[in-house]
Amino acid sequence: MHVEGLKNGDYVPDTPYKIINNFQGSANGQYSFAEKEGKKYFVKAFIKPKYPSDLISGQLREDKIKSSNAFELQHERLLEIFRDNFLEEGQIVYPVDFIRYHCTFMQFSPHVEIFSKNLKNISSESFEKKFLLLKTLTNAISMLHNNRVVHSDLKPDNILVKETYAKVLSAKIIDFDGSYISEDPHPKDFLHFDQSYMAPELSLYNQDDENIEKSMMTDKTDIFSLGIIFHEYITGKRPLISGKEHNDIQYIGDALNSDCEVILSTDILGEKLSGLIRSMIARDYTKRPSATDILGELNAMAIAKSFDESPIPSAKKEPTITTDKLSTGQKFTIITKKK
Repeated sequence: MHVEGLKNGDYVPDTPYKIINNFQGSANGQYSFAEKEGKKYFVKAFIKPKYPSDLISGQLREDKIKSSNAFELQHERLLEIFRDNFLEEGQIVYPVDFIRYHCTFMQFSPHVEIFSKNLKNISSESFEKKFLLLKTLTNAISMLHNNRVVHSDLKPDNILVKETYAKVLSAKIIDFDGSYISEDPHPKDFLHFDQSYMAPELSLYNQDDENIEKSMMTDKTDIFSLGIIFHEYITGKRPLISGKEHNDIQYIGDALNSDCEVILSTDILGEKLSGLIRSMIARDYTKRPSATDILGELNAMAIAKSFDESPIPSAKKEPTITTDKLSTGQKFTIITKKK
């Protein structure tokens, strides 16, 4: 597979990047790797938008040029924010170049050569190590949000987790292909997301819901995704939806839009962390805390030592089920163990 005729061994014209692998298909385009000045880069070739070729004319051409220019401007704004506010060796593995070659937009990001723990490995770690990971990850998210950057596709696959020499878990965030400035999202056709982590308002925006405005697409969409990730890191699974089997595909944002109940594993999370996650996945985005607020809550829990380790299960005690209703009107079913 090649992009605009580029293949392994070719230089991207008018750039110092040399393609070192043939392009392969991905969900939203094609990807490859490149070298520049001895460093390796991940290359993303976007499948859309495409700048119109000379064969396209009239109103269609004008419309395609307009959407392509807006897409390019958004990415150039993001690159300027990244360059001015972030270190290349930090927690944010951000793109460093964005170009158009013929009709195709391409983005170049540093390639990170680390082994990343998978979800099963992470969830089997001690509660203290996982709790510190939540703080590390939230700190990275807060840096993005303080600069009005919305990742838009937060999920475990886009978070590289490794154990440091000090035996703590650290996190790096990758894949900013669909990122945008808060309150100014891409058109829905250019968004990148995973429906399993998709916020309710983002799902409705993607469906052209008449009640959803662009201004509602804020950094709180990331907070919703982060709440689900918190639950996964601690318990090894996403929150459940009432009436769904464990192995069903479950889209929590869509479930909340349909007034379904969401089940949190409070017996593992503890009451305080469960309460925080409940606020993070609130249906109403204005009710969700900011990343800075979340970090403050996590620090307060750590200082007060108010988070709970998972109790030892007892076969003789049956769980009780209670229902909690938030100010947003949504219901959460919480499974707790009898003491």
